[in-house]
Amino acid sequence: MRGAYGGLILPIVAVLMGCGASSQEAKSPTTAGGGSNAGDVSIGDAAVRQGGMWSTEETAPPLASALEAFRVEKKIKLDGILGEWPARTAASTVVQGTAGELTFQGAVQYDDQYVYIAGETNDAKFVSGKDHASLAIAIPGPGGIPSGHEIAFFPGKPGETAGRVLFAFGPKRGEVVPGAKVVEAPHAGGGYSFEAVVPWSTFPEARAVRVGLRGVLSYYDSGEGNGKGATILATGPGDVEHVAALPSLPTEPEQALMAGLLKPRGLAARGPTIDVYADVFGDGQRERVSVFGHFLTIVGQGYRDGKEFFYRDLGSRTVVRVDARDITGEGKDDLLVRSHFEQGGMTHDWFEVWQIAPSGEPVTLFGQEIELARGNAKIANSVHVHEREIEIAVDPAAGPGTSLIPTKPAEVEPILTPWGPVRSRTYRFDGSKFVQKNEVAQKAQTPPPAIAPPAPSTQAVQAPQNARAATPEKRDLLDVYRREHNVPADLAPTGQATVNLREGTVNVVLLGNDLVFYGPGFKSGAQYAYLSLPQFASPGSVKELAARDLNGDDIRDVIVRGIHSIAPRQGTTPEITSEAIFVYELRDGKFARLFAVETAREQGQNRVQAQFQFIPAKAGKGIDIELRPGKATGWTEKSYPWPNEQPGPVEPLVLPWSRTSARYGYNPTSQRFELIK
Repeated sequence: MRGAYGGLILPIVAVLMGCGASSQEAKSPTTAGGGSNAGDVSIGDAAVRQGGMWSTEETAPPLASALEAFRVEKKIKLDGILGEWPARTAASTVVQGTAGELTFQGAVQYDDQYVYIAGETNDAKFVSGKDHASLAIAIPGPGGIPSGHEIAFFPGKPGETAGRVLFAFGPKRGEVVPGAKVVEAPHAGGGYSFEAVVPWSTFPEARAVRVGLRGVLSYYDSGEGNGKGATILATGPGDVEHVAALPSLPTEPEQALMAGLLKPRGLAARGPTIDVYADVFGDGQRERVSVFGHFLTIVGQGYRDGKEFFYRDLGSRTVVRVDARDITGEGKDDLLVRSHFEQGGMTHDWFEVWQIAPSGEPVTLFGQEIELARGNAKIANSVHVHEREIEIAVDPAAGPGTSLIPTKPAEVEPILTPWGPVRSRTYRFDGSKFVQKNEVAQKAQTPPPAIAPPAPSTQAVQAPQNARAATPEKRDLLDVYRREHNVPADLAPTGQATVNLREGTVNVVLLGNDLVFYGPGFKSGAQYAYLSLPQFASPGSVKELAARDLNGDDIRDVIVRGIHSIAPRQGTTPEITSEAIFVYELRDGKFARLFAVETAREQGQNRVQAQFQFIPAKAGKGIDIELRPGKATGWTEKSYPWPNEQPGPVEPLVLPWSRTSARYGYNPTSQRFELIK
């Protein structure tokens, strides 16, 4: 809701302050989109949003916008006269009432310390303390989710009252904004103009990021001066309570990106397909790493002095995932990039680690082909990222693997095959690149027989279990499950993983709210089993499904990451959500839970998150699970409502102000992961 506060405007001016140097990665013919979960960076490492990375699943708006924020090199003299301002942007969106003859236009500028706002209106019936302008602005916060703010500008009455700048939203609503000021100047023909200044420190998120902004300027006419109803005009849609609808408010490096890359290539009207906020330059600010078409771009307030952008043309490769995390230990975030392309009738997926050099260009520290597929046949490698270390391991093959003959790519390490001599390789960062540290051998194997693979998917949790035998005429076990559980035929799976039991491979598929598993390794391929996940009841609440051997028994365990609602404290709003990770193994034909832990909790704009990772086990075999203190937004140690939660079926969240980490190791006696004392 926009309420009684509006916003200002800025002109569209094509500004090219510096074109990013283009550097080509290895090109491969024809592009194919998508990419399965197999081989993704492991859950709890780079795949779980943690460390310095901020990213968002939300679709970001195009950079092209009516309202832009221009950088100034010297502070603006506030006198209410707009002669030195660029052309203003008209508020053409009527939010409330009827515009009639009323007009408003405005502009935004900024420097390192302040945001400057200008506006002018023909409102000749100005009512002091009622009529005003406002700036609604959203800045990427933790998780990359835009955090909304609104600042109201109440011009004074010349010679009688001073102007005021007030918070128009949130807990400080109606309070004076510290360090802010507004100065008005009446127009001879009626109406007035004003200039205002607001410190960047007014917006907590701006300490870390000043790109990816969204915003509108608005004008609120109370109607008291003319006897008409209230009217609100704005430069665009959206408001502080509906930040997803706000258009972009591009700053100087983003304006350069639009003029130098996006507009000439017809991409200006599109939002990015991938948007990540991370400190990749090591300047303490989060840069914006985005993918537009087949271009990966970087912009930032401190990146190349906040005036230039960088882009890399990936040619026929489609970037399907970007994560960011400091895995080299050099104090800045590295980019973990997965790309996908088609060549020679086969689809290829590559995993690469890029680091941003002092020049601002990405340098490839590591590259590995992690998936190769043709039709139903697929071989894949899993990627496990630790501090200064990367492990590549063979996944079970799916389908007629003999039809896949890998070739060694020139640009990355070749894929490991299930029938090759190497089961896994570990690479260690040597200060300039990742070099091979060791490898684990495996006996030569024959390619697996044809397996009908399930479609891609993502979801999971715990509840009743069951197994059904397939009659001879029911050969597709996933279809059998659908029919017996009244699952619509058009409901696509949302997650997939493969588990290699000693009897053979088992497909694990997330369909609706159930994990369904079947394949040659389960009951000789004649039955399926399922596990219901009631805690992740809402659609899309399971964010990741993966498989990895955690307890060292050479059988991959199933790992589920999702978000679910929890009961709020009495009288509290809004809804409370919890992020958790669950680990299951297939034991005697059933799912058995090995571990569950909460990794984040959120309510409104308050959020706490732990850092979660898999690390080599102290016991020497398998993997330990470690949670470390992470980040807090909004809540503090004193205001957090659940300070003393105890272990239960789900291990408690490690809070940001905790003095210790929690490490869990597998206990063969209890057959669960337990806290290591």
